[in-house]
Amino acid sequence: MALHDVTRYGATGKGAPHDDGRAIRAAIDACSRDGGGIVHFPAGRYHWTATIGIPANVRVTGEGSASLLQPGMPKGEALGISGSNVSLEHLSIGGSAVVAVAIRNGAADVAIRSVTFEGSPGFLSHCVLLLECSRILVQDCAFRRAGYGVIQQLGFASSHVRVTGCTVVEARADFVECNCATVDSRDWTIDHNRYLGAASTGTEVRFVGITRVENVLIANNQVYGVGGDAAVHLEGDLGNIRVVHNHFENCRVTGGNLGYIYVTDSGKSLLVQGNTFVQSDPSLPIAFALDTANSSIAPRIMFCDNRVIAGAGARFGGMSIGFNQGSTEVRGNEFQGLETGVRANSALHVRVTGNDFIRCSRGIHSSPDAPSGAAGAGFVVQGNRFSGTGRSCIEAERNGNGTGAPEKWLIADNWLDGAVQVRDGIDVVARDNVLLPGATLDVHAVGHGGGARNLERSTHVLGSGPKSGT
Repeated sequence: MALHDVTRYGATGKGAPHDDGRAIRAAIDACSRDGGGIVHFPAGRYHWTATIGIPANVRVTGEGSASLLQPGMPKGEALGISGSNVSLEHLSIGGSAVVAVAIRNGAADVAIRSVTFEGSPGFLSHCVLLLECSRILVQDCAFRRAGYGVIQQLGFASSHVRVTGCTVVEARADFVECNCATVDSRDWTIDHNRYLGAASTGTEVRFVGITRVENVLIANNQVYGVGGDAAVHLEGDLGNIRVVHNHFENCRVTGGNLGYIYVTDSGKSLLVQGNTFVQSDPSLPIAFALDTANSSIAPRIMFCDNRVIAGAGARFGGMSIGFNQGSTEVRGNEFQGLETGVRANSALHVRVTGNDFIRCSRGIHSSPDAPSGAAGAGFVVQGNRFSGTGRSCIEAERNGNGTGAPEKWLIADNWLDGAVQVRDGIDVVARDNVLLPGATLDVHAVGHGGGARNLERSTHVLGSGPKSGT
């Protein structure tokens, strides 16, 4: 493979005011005429003032941080990739460009490896901009004080995109964002990245923001100190979204009482499994590990085998479910030290099974915050263990207008050490639970259309715990 050293074509590598653009283009053109090859930047500082295009079959390399590309175009793109089988490797990109690298015109098989993007306020607001492309790899890159790391522009589609092994420091915008007007984008993987804090707390300073994408895997990432409205923001007609085996810690969630993972108006399926969510800083606002409060069309949400931990004084919750017209499964999780383990308002078809609620003020709370709405229907609460409970293990009641009572609750085979209150319920069954000393069981249907059906309060009692409530 032929190697074209840009200095042999006249590039000085001395930085501004020297303009190396003509020499760099000459090296790229020569490489393209040869049918492809390597364009190499030796150690130095390379400055240019107009976009440099990279055609097919060109591999652009450097010597790591010693090869610094410093474009000077406050309103333009530094590098434009419009051909397939292109790579950028072992370079550092800074300067005053708004966009460092743009990939467009159906380009495919593009790799960006071991590139450092060094931003400054007002510049490098888009590091890798995807306009219409497929089979894109961003690997082992560093994003420092930059804006969007990898972003698909709204109105375009990009498929088979993988962002892996990257490090983000002092982000000014979302690290990965995929905007899609229609569900044409698919197969995005964001894995094994490290996000080490945000430079600001604006809404769009997330780890990942996804809108209308099919088949997304977010796995094995370490995320600390996100400053946006969520660490992972999911929106629109999404399909097969998996958030698995990540570590989220002390994320500064802005814009209201949202979650580390926030789902809004989202459809199809979401799996959140095997993650750790930690909030130990008591100065951070309250948030949830997963918040689906504004998700009105999601038919299936699975929150399984996660650990959700709050430190002393920290205000944190496990998950918030609301207006979910599909089904939600909460299984095999550890909720520790939380204000509320599971909060569910106006939710349907919720199964909470096999979880440990440890030192939570409330384990499960289903009571509308608003005067209207419902406390939830179709709940199965089975096989959970509650220990060190503060206010209540389970609490559900109708709304402030006196309507929307809890319906069709099964509370069975749980170990309970605090209060259980399902008030004004319809078709409530509480059976085969173990009450530890100090636990109470208050399940009744006073004043609601003739009372509950199939109401059981038989239970096993340990120590001096009461047999039932009233």
